Amino acid sequence: MKIKLPTIDQIEQNQNPQAWDILNHTLYRLCAENYKHETVQEIIGKVILISRSYSASLQRHQNQKVKDDLDAEFFIDHIAPCFQNSNIDLKLNELKSESLTLDSFLKSLELHFYLVSILRDVNKKDQRSFSSKYLHFHLPDLFFIYDTRAASALKHFVKKPDLPASLLKLITAKKVDETYAVFSYACYSLMNDISNKHKIALTGKSMSPRKLDHLLLSVADENIRVAKKRKLLTTNR
Repeated sequence: MKIKLPTIDQIEQNQNPQAWDILNHTLYRLCAENYKHETVQEIIGKVILISRSYSASLQRHQNQKVKDDLDAEFFIDHIAPCFQNSNIDLKLNELKSESLTLDSFLKSLELHFYLVSILRDVNKKDQRSFSSKYLHFHLPDLFFIYDTRAASALKHFVKKPDLPASLLKLITAKKVDETYAVFSYACYSLMNDISNKHKIALTGKSMSPRKLDHLLLSVADENIRVAKKRKLLTTNR
């Protein structure tokens, strides 16, 4: 596996306050104070705020003309029971005291796949991105945040990660979402390399899944700016 490490400057920039910090801290606190999925209020509050804050819609209807009361009906009648009738709390509690190791990482992938699977039964879509974000706010040190921008930027640092046999076994048995598993393992490997070669801790005040996400999105934004600049120069020639 070829890993290109971010520069110290790139890492240090992501230790600085970010524009979304207050929103993120609010979501972390919301999930910490309402960790379970027993009441409709707990579930809907977390699901709606996370999905809408992070543009990861759970709604079946993409038509913007759908009325708000139909959206409310969907969350109350379908999403809330989906969580209430699941084993999500049991599975979250099994990981709650875990630190980030290869073993806990593999368990987190299975939990992610479980959430994707039960949500697929509700709206017939794979909620890979939403599931990663929702679980991240419950267990921020174990779950990497997936979206297409972060996945694209990650390729700048990690080329074709060499997956361990334990992960390949889970992929073959279809016990994980392969796309998310490969993405997360690349993130996990990059964090370990940053820690080992830049002497930065995996969690706490230095590098973490959240700060790695900041780093990836900043790279994605920079790539977009460079592409726009090139396009503008080409147009003006």
